[in-house]
Amino acid sequence: MNTSTSFTRFIRALCGVTLAINLLSASTASAIVGYVNSTLYSGYTLVANPLDNTTFPLGNTITNLFGGTIGSPSGVGGIVLKWTGSGYSTFQSIGGEWFDANDNQVAPITLAVGEGAVVFNQGPSLINTFIGEVRGFVEGIGHAPVPIPPAGIYLRGSIAPLGGSGFADVMGRAPQDGDAVLKLDTGGNPLFSKFMGGVWQDPSGGNNAPTLFVGEAAFFDTTGNQFAGFTLPTGVVVPEPTSIAFVGIGGLLLVNRIRSRKV
Repeated sequence: MNTSTSFTRFIRALCGVTLAINLLSASTASAIVGYVNSTLYSGYTLVANPLDNTTFPLGNTITNLFGGTIGSPSGVGGIVLKWTGSGYSTFQSIGGEWFDANDNQVAPITLAVGEGAVVFNQGPSLINTFIGEVRGFVEGIGHAPVPIPPAGIYLRGSIAPLGGSGFADVMGRAPQDGDAVLKLDTGGNPLFSKFMGGVWQDPSGGNNAPTLFVGEAAFFDTTGNQFAGFTLPTGVVVPEPTSIAFVGIGGLLLVNRIRSRKV
């Protein structure tokens, strides 16, 4: 790779996040390398990995992705909940190491580019910096086509670090009646949008389509059930649909148990 032709340019994304993009040219290939600053709010945040961290050997592990903040040995610690398609796998950082819900030390899991996670930050809001190569971007077009997944519930964001990403950018197709999207606001409160009668119905009663910032994730339900029986780890009541359940108490018990063990 010929780094002598490298240069840096700054792009203001639609969401107001500043990206530092390094273009590294080679005779056979080129890469766009940069960073994204994302806020991990106090409490729960839905986060998507916006860049491909190719650093050997840890790559896109949560050790690399959150090593400077909630995963830092000197940090306040935090919890990462990875959605499995039907539930959550829970991992907590203690002194820079990661432990599962049974208090067993585990190897750090990975988050692929565009894959989401629920992050619980035990301290005040802070900035997490993601570093890596840009994926899912086609010059002159924007988002590269995304394969359409089978019907299910997914936690994901845009693969390309582009602000204002919509349903089709993330799920690979236009929304259909019965589809639904669940986001969290900065206070961890749920924002539920559903697609019915050919239009979106947003949390405020309007028809605005849900969009994502760079590095933001959301739950996408393409089963037609609109999150019926779904669980959120926030402990906050979702006004619609009423069948959504919550597992926040279990997450808080995990935090308190591990804190007690450290004393």
